[in-house]
Amino acid sequence: MRETALSPDLAPDLKNHETAVTLNSHQALNAAIQTAQASEVDQKFIAAALSIKELAAINEN
Repeated sequence: MRETALSPDLAPDLKNHETAVTLNSHQALNAAIQTAQASEVDQKFIAAALSIKELAAINEN
């Protein structure tokens, strides 16, 4: 197997690529966290709405 040396002028491009991949990974993780947090808020909102609906039904009877 032949080894290939990295051209010095390609090194900055490789570093930029690694940085971009890392940033994209962090952005994806942050988006997933935000989605999960939004989902929690939605679940709490739905639970509260159902509780209000149940209380309204009790008050009607």
